[in-house]
This record gives sequence, structure tokens and C-alpha cells, in this order.
Amino acid sequence: FFQGLLVTQSTQYKMNKIEVTSEVWVSLSIGNTRLHWAAVKDGSILLSWISPQLTRQKSSFPSFSFADAIPATCLPEQARKLLTEEGWVSSSDKAYIFIPKNALWVASVVPKEAKVWKASCPGSTFVENNESQKVLKIGRNLSYPTIGADRVMAVRGAAKLYGWPVLVIDCGTAISMT
Repeated sequence: FFQGLLVTQSTQYKMNKIEVTSEVWVSLSIGNTRLHWAAVKDGSILLSWISPQLTRQKSSFPSFSFADAIPATCLPEQARKLLTEEGWVSSSDKAYIFIPKNALWVASVVPKEAKVWKASCPGSTFVENNESQKVLKIGRNLSYPTIGADRVMAVRGAAKLYGWPVLVIDCGTAISMT
């Protein structure tokens, strides 16, 4: 999955000439039961971690609207340290880490959780189930209108690494083969 986001992020960067203000960007895969994260720099995953969905936590997003931020409850100490060392800024109470422009890429299969993140992080890039094929243009005559964004990203990443044809077996809440 994260390799798929790497491919998508670098393609999007080249196509739209997005101004990235941090060398480190973070991918977030919103799964059926958990949030799956990875911090990426220069095409390599520096750190990955898992956290509970925000809709299942008691934490919330900041009440201000001048900047996108990730609640610290989603970030283990190692991730907070890495991001702040790479120039990301913490709130004064250390409850949030502010997201640099275009530095959070989100794929979701859970509309309720995606809605929370979209409302709180409008400066981030989102790929959801209903737009995954259109946005990613993975080709190869893939015709599967209900395929999730997570599975499209996984296939795209695997194809980039190993070439076509490729089979991805995903063991998450359900076991799926794409």
C-alpha cells in the first residue's frame, strides 16, 4: 500500500508541480478498524505505525482553523520525534503536530473516518473509494467499480516494484486478493 502512495505522490507531484514544504511526507491509510501510517523521505519509508481511528478515540482535532494538524494520540513518541526533527512543528501543549503543505496523503475505505480527516485537514490530499480508479488511472483493463482505494494503491505499488501481472494478498480486517 505505502509503495502505491509513493508512486501516486511522486506522479501527482510531477503532474501538478505541487510545492512541497517538507522533505518528509506522511501517508495515512484509513482501514476498517485502524489507521495505518508511514513517514516517507526521498522515496523510502522511514517509519510506519498503527493507531486507533479518531472516531474510536476520545481525542479530537484542534478547534482552530488556520492550520492542519495531527492529534498526538495518533503519533507514537518515535513518530513525533522524527517529524519534529524533520521540521514539523508541535503545538505549544504538544497535543498536535502541524502538517506542512501537501505533506499528508490519505487513502480511505471508511467514509465516516475520512469525513473527520477531510474536515480537519483540508490542505491534505485524499483518495477515497469512489474516486480511486479515476484519480490513480492504474489501467491494465481493471474494471472493478467497488475496489477500495487501499487495494488500488497496493496493486499500483506492487506493479511498480515487480511489474505486471501482479497479485496482492491483503490480510487486514478481511483477506482479499487483487
